[in-house]
Amino acid sequence: MYFCSYIYPIPLRKKTKLIQVWHAMGAFKTVGFARKGNHDRFSMTHRNYTDTIVSAPSIRKDYAKAFRMDMKNVHSIGIPRTDIFFNQDYISKKRKDIYLRYPMLKDKKVILFAPTFRGNNIHKAYYDFEKINFRELQERLPDNYMCIIKMHPFIQNTYLEELDSSFYLDLTHEREINDLLLITDILITDYSSVIFEASLLNIHTLFYAYDLLEYTETRDFFYPYEEYTFGPVVYNEEELVNAILYSHINEEKLMRFKEKFTICCDGKATQRFIDTLLKEK
Repeated sequence: MYFCSYIYPIPLRKKTKLIQVWHAMGAFKTVGFARKGNHDRFSMTHRNYTDTIVSAPSIRKDYAKAFRMDMKNVHSIGIPRTDIFFNQDYISKKRKDIYLRYPMLKDKKVILFAPTFRGNNIHKAYYDFEKINFRELQERLPDNYMCIIKMHPFIQNTYLEELDSSFYLDLTHEREINDLLLITDILITDYSSVIFEASLLNIHTLFYAYDLLEYTETRDFFYPYEEYTFGPVVYNEEELVNAILYSHINEEKLMRFKEKFTICCDGKATQRFIDTLLKEK
């Protein structure tokens, strides 16, 4: 689950479990009671979980803080939905399906543009499209590139220009970004937890963090931003284009990133979830 406001005030029976599996993995931007200024001791939100799961032992304390839980109820067993990244049959089938539905992507170097939203909540969510000139980006890149746009579902404002369908494919409506990662060569994001899934696939990731100082002051992260960036950090469009064309993944930093944030994601998380939380003792 992500956030179900109606469930928090409900008293649980003694043997009932309310397991928070969250919609993201890792520990990136702060959430719940770990967020700046969240000192509402009367709030019921995130209070009555019996258990939660995380993708690595090192971040158990972060989820315990975010949900005000006892550490013993934070289980580092991995994230079940990442098991698909270790299933070659699923990967082959899904790639074939995507190319069948979107044949223009085949034989292209695929960029996935997937930033998170700005704003304090779902009602004020937006993205500053003035920070990226889609037409110029297309003109600067070779013809063998194609860009998928996958905006956060909270974002309501639209692009400031018409997009050329020979280069851009808006797949915001696609539910599963994890499936799109299976055909992605380069990921452009900022503060989105998609970086954790991308790391499992060794995707070359670019961090377009044009508002890093402001975002850090208003939302902040569990750890310094540089601990997350296993790819280049860019602050303007010129740097972004150069990073697309000339940069490479930092293999050493990627390895450290995985060890810290995703070490329990190995394709067997679903079975551990069943064994640890669903089977009767």
